[in-house]
Amino acid sequence: MKRHSQTLILVLVIILVATSNIAYASQTNEKPLYDEAIKLVNIGTDEEIFELFLKQRPTPLSPDRRAFYKKELFNRPELAHTRLLDSNTQEAQAVLEIVKPVLGVLGRYRWQDAVDIVVLDQKAPFIGLYRESIFIVTTSVIKLLTPDQLRASLAHELAHECFIEELIAADRAQDVAAHHLVEYKCDLIATIALNGLGQDPFTLVEGIARIEQYYKSNGAAPDTSSHPESADRKNCLKEFLSVHQSTSAKINRNCH
Repeated sequence: MKRHSQTLILVLVIILVATSNIAYASQTNEKPLYDEAIKLVNIGTDEEIFELFLKQRPTPLSPDRRAFYKKELFNRPELAHTRLLDSNTQEAQAVLEIVKPVLGVLGRYRWQDAVDIVVLDQKAPFIGLYRESIFIVTTSVIKLLTPDQLRASLAHELAHECFIEELIAADRAQDVAAHHLVEYKCDLIATIALNGLGQDPFTLVEGIARIEQYYKSNGAAPDTSSHPESADRKNCLKEFLSVHQSTSAKINRNCH
């Protein structure tokens, strides 16, 4: 399955979020949205959630296909004046070393060795997954985020592949609520992956908040139509972890 081509990377499925907009948040009724996301994801133990959602990811692209899409990326006319650092560069290899644990914990679900890294040399912080197989980060975001936050970002981006059809439908309908629901669900899948690494899942929203603050400080916030605010995403994680721990404990008791 492939996403429809977009005008450029800034409109890919990305982890970037935006500045606060109270009126906008009230229109989308965020709390019921993330409550719905929690209800849909919290179906059992971590293992059961992985079994249900991660196996829905399509078969990873072959190395030849990834190479084709990487060439496509490097030839995008919008990037003609941007320096792109390929997977074999020192910068990209450094990112790979940071995010490898995420690929490892998800390896049995066909993620390991299925993602290439490309670094864009640009000031604006950006993170995204291009054509389902190329993890894109900017030089600025590498400086802005901690290694834990970068790992959390990749976990979120990979989780998008569990909901690819929903994302396509939300794009076609320009449905803000549908986009937000998927983003919340991706956060929750990423949370489970980070728990598997023994990493604080709140590093995900901490990274989002840092990017959010960058755009606030520079007065150039991107469109918020597809991503909830970091405060709502943090509240979603808090509620999920509380509910999920109770669910897991109950299931474990019933198994004995």
